[in-house]
Amino acid sequence: MAAKPAKRTAKQKSSKNGPPIFLIHDDDGQRKKIAADLTNAGFNVHSYFTAREFLLDRVEKSAGVVIAGYRLREMNGVELIEQLTSDRIKIPVILITGHADVPTVVKAGISNFIVNPTDVDRFVDAINLAIEGEDFTDAELHEAFKRLTQRELEIVEAICAGQSSREVSQHLGISTKTVEAHRARIMDKTRANDVGELVRIHRAWKG
Repeated sequence: MAAKPAKRTAKQKSSKNGPPIFLIHDDDGQRKKIAADLTNAGFNVHSYFTAREFLLDRVEKSAGVVIAGYRLREMNGVELIEQLTSDRIKIPVILITGHADVPTVVKAGISNFIVNPTDVDRFVDAINLAIEGEDFTDAELHEAFKRLTQRELEIVEAICAGQSSREVSQHLGISTKTVEAHRARIMDKTRANDVGELVRIHRAWKG
């Protein structure tokens, strides 16, 4: 049996002299750990407890990357993105979400997120993609979706529309357990590393 190709990964880059990172998280333990990991990876990290604290800081915000928890106090991650857009501050934002928050984040039109728990390599990959973007070739897109069955394609469409596994199961008349099994096969066949990448691949495929 032929060896299975490895999943696609972001191009590894040195983070030395990289962009400033604005880390917003109201969990002290997680914020300190992420800040320490990114600092050790060579980034200049500015930490904040709330989104408002970050917005009120007079630090230059035209360069760098924001990493923010989705469930922030006072202003959640989606509201932060909306505020930055309203203030005409063009800076990429990476949201840290829980599994239960993914449908809400996707429905808000956001695909630049990572699901907790994660490690520093996933953060570095996400930062690189936020800065440079992610280009999929036509061949990669074709290869990603040609393996899927019709039912799997239906589930991909539902996931990328922001439906939870329970909503997908109700819509298609199948059990949640069956949906989860399909999701696992979809991730394997498309070689997407996470739901965020699956959403990005799907949007590129749809054009």
